[in-house]
Amino acid sequence: MLFVLAPLGVLRRVMFGSPQGDMARRLARMHYLHVALLILALASIAGGVAGSHGLN
Repeated sequence: MLFVLAPLGVLRRVMFGSPQGDMARRLARMHYLHVALLILALASIAGGVAGSHGLN
């Protein structure tokens, strides 16, 4: 997330607000972003493995 979303400004928008308010909601958003990036990473790995084995 640090090297993908931070340069795009996504992390700043997700974590915007006062530090005391609504921390649980911001952490939940960060969790969902981690899950989304994990799914993208797994899809990339699966595509690479399939491509290296000649599966189209």
